[in-house]
Amino acid sequence: MNTADAYLIILGNQAGDLDSTVCTLSLASLLSSDSNENTIPLLRGVLDDFRLKPEIPAILDYAGIKRGTLIFDYHPASEDGYFLVDHNIPEESMPTLPVRGIIDHHMDGGYDVTLPLRIIESCGSCASLVCREWYKRGRVPDRTNALLLAAAIIVDTGNFDPQWGKTTEIDTTQFARLEKLINSEDLAFLKTLPAIKNDLHHLSACDHLKRDYKDIRTSQLKGGITTVPLSIKDYFSPAFYSAKGVEDFIQKEELDLFFIMHTLRNPFGRELSFKISPSHSQREELENRIKKTLCSLPEVSLVAADQPYGNTYGWFHYRQKNSKASRKILLPLINGMMEEIGADL
Repeated sequence: MNTADAYLIILGNQAGDLDSTVCTLSLASLLSSDSNENTIPLLRGVLDDFRLKPEIPAILDYAGIKRGTLIFDYHPASEDGYFLVDHNIPEESMPTLPVRGIIDHHMDGGYDVTLPLRIIESCGSCASLVCREWYKRGRVPDRTNALLLAAAIIVDTGNFDPQWGKTTEIDTTQFARLEKLINSEDLAFLKTLPAIKNDLHHLSACDHLKRDYKDIRTSQLKGGITTVPLSIKDYFSPAFYSAKGVEDFIQKEELDLFFIMHTLRNPFGRELSFKISPSHSQREELENRIKKTLCSLPEVSLVAADQPYGNTYGWFHYRQKNSKASRKILLPLINGMMEEIGADL
């Protein structure tokens, strides 16, 4: 697709997290130099969103990438195409353009299996797959790309924490390659990124909802899911939680239902909360169906939890016995549940 007037838009997932950002930048660098592609590394959101994800500006600054060089806004032409990284199904809100390639580590959604470059393999970080692609093409990442890719692998695996259950051989093999390209000072900095990511004292309850948000769309229902590094008890604390702010967020995104995944530290664990839009005409039926279905998912092992405070009317809370079931596992299950329930409404 390397015609003079066409661009290959490298596009990460809607959440715009560190892994997506890194993969977008690094794959664009690889393809533009290796295949002479006219690439546009299109980042999600706006520059101000970086305050929600402090680990991203931290590694960009350390790697010497200037904010003014980043692209957040581009109006594609009809001859352009997408290369999806860190997701494998085009979003409905995206302009209709051909998809030229996919590199992703989530569950395969089955989109266009005929693509010449279609890599979908389960691993802790999509950056591991992008790193491997560099070496498959006989290329060695420069220091900037090595720093970016290594940063995403460390953050996405919790610095290879076995309790997370996310690290695979692909991650360890590719990180070992990258480790040879950086020095001990670089490595020491990279290992601080998980702590930087979790230092979110400056964020409000509503900021947390935006930080890692993704749509879940089915034919009949629109849902949303986000992850917050706070327990149910901490997030819904009366001193922190904003009922009006959450209702405004649900209304703005036009959601029928909304899920919050809670990650806990010391010890590591996971919890889940969900809420049906107060304005949904079949709210009670939806609540009952979802409660029943969630507790029947063996992959996650959810157990109903009590309301922590009196300010969470309409929310339902769960402890997750299988703490290794991340959003990568839960999201397809929720999507399937929504398809089945929506078909009956």
